Amino acid sequence: MYARNLLFTVLGCLLALGVSTPTSAQESTDANDLSEQLAALQIMNRTVGPMLTQANTRNSQMTAYIGEKKLSDEWDAYKKTAPSASQLSFAAGYKIALQRVKTEQPVSKAGAGAADLQKSINATKAMVESEWTSYGAANTMSRQMSAFLESKKMLTDYESWSKTYSQKRAAAYQAKADAENKAEGAAAQKISDKFKAQQQYLMQHWDEEMHLQGLKDSSGYIMERNRQSVVADSHEYPYLDSQVGSSVQSAPQGGSYFNGSWNGGYADPYYDVWGFPKGHKNGDTAYSRTVPPSYHPGALRK
Repeated sequence: MYARNLLFTVLGCLLALGVSTPTSAQESTDANDLSEQLAALQIMNRTVGPMLTQANTRNSQMTAYIGEKKLSDEWDAYKKTAPSASQLSFAAGYKIALQRVKTEQPVSKAGAGAADLQKSINATKAMVESEWTSYGAANTMSRQMSAFLESKKMLTDYESWSKTYSQKRAAAYQAKADAENKAEGAAAQKISDKFKAQQQYLMQHWDEEMHLQGLKDSSGYIMERNRQSVVADSHEYPYLDSQVGSSVQSAPQGGSYFNGSWNGGYADPYYDVWGFPKGHKNGDTAYSRTVPPSYHPGALRK
């Protein structure tokens, strides 16, 4: 009896203090929130992995080209003083991924406990954050080598040189992708298309966020394409908020940013790795932001 009375006394004190024990509804909400966090990390992983592979491939190609042109010593001297490229923080990238997850149908891990979900989140985050850091380093190297070749007025020549390698790579991967699609069927293709839509969303939104980050002034405000001043972290700019559900629109056009190049950005289609679009005149034209990027299947899958 004593133990039973003591239990009621403790519970009564907790209620008097306004402290409640978690309900099943609260636990379900917590699990769903954690499920969204895990899903955001998972689509980051599917996106950053291919980006890292392509950046490393580009670096290998550029290194081979520089070697063929007997410029290795000049490149070694150049990179010692070359500035590091600006990068988005992992937190900024994750925030956009989580937003993407929240615009899709609710994510639920039926039967998964909060502790198990948190364990998966911790492990996945460590892996993705490592990939994110590695991509930042590889992307910096790519942009430094691009700047070096541009300073030698040889970037367009490199892109022409890369066609031999990119055409072979693209043809081989396309044949592999076609065989997989045929073997796996329409259902698997539908899932693959969903992943590709998520990847394009993240790459183009990370690219946009990188641009907006560069526009911030000392007051924390930026000037958007519509010339209205908005708080930089408010997500009031239309590029992010215009994306709903699983639909993926092309990058908005207009303004100096979109007259630039996709080359070296988070949404880089890596034409020198996978082949340039038909009808392009040179690398600058092919990478123009006024034209939505065209992604080879290999650019959107590991």
